[in-house]
Amino acid sequence: MYESWTEAERFYTLIMPWTIIGLAVLVFVYIFIYSYTAKGQKLRKGTNLSVISILLLSLLYFVFGHLRYSFWVEQNDYIHPGIREYTYILGIRSDEDRQVIRAQRQSPSLYRQLNALEKYEADARVQPMIYDYLGSRDDTHYFSFGDEDQYAFRIRGTVEWTQGEREVHGWQFRLTDDRFETLGFANDFDPIFDILLLPETEQRELADLSEYRMTAISEVYPNWIFPNQRD
Repeated sequence: MYESWTEAERFYTLIMPWTIIGLAVLVFVYIFIYSYTAKGQKLRKGTNLSVISILLLSLLYFVFGHLRYSFWVEQNDYIHPGIREYTYILGIRSDEDRQVIRAQRQSPSLYRQLNALEKYEADARVQPMIYDYLGSRDDTHYFSFGDEDQYAFRIRGTVEWTQGEREVHGWQFRLTDDRFETLGFANDFDPIFDILLLPETEQRELADLSEYRMTAISEVYPNWIFPNQRD
């Protein structure tokens, strides 16, 4: 996978752009020669034949390359700064903004994008849910904590009601080949929340939150990613 990716990326970000630049220069030279030579001269005829041949060969090369490496284009649609911190164009490294990277690491679509990338694999992660359940409103579930049970936080997502399990389930993504890190791909994602498991005996509608101080989920689970959480 690593070798095929680097070959495809070299084709799209290095070979193809430089070839297009070269063709643009060639066309400019062709126009210059065409403008300053008389019709019927050998130089003009030879230039016409050469330029047309080079353009056709380049077109065939581009078509062949795209048919061979089109997977790169498809996969690249799922990549954003939260997944890849820098890229290359014309052989020059381009770093992404650090604030954009941090924001994209919390993107609601992060799971879908990582799951679509063949260079990543997911491992299940489970953490006990140790906080008291207050109840739910639609798909939002509230929990309390603190020495005097004075704080509360919420988790938006799916709950599976069980016979007794109280757990937070998620997925943690890692690169299938660590060499991708040398290309800017991140390999240190926090677990991404997927589903809550709670005892069915605790299932209830939320009554009142007036006596609680709401806290961001990131304060309670700083090492997890909870998509679609608007604290």
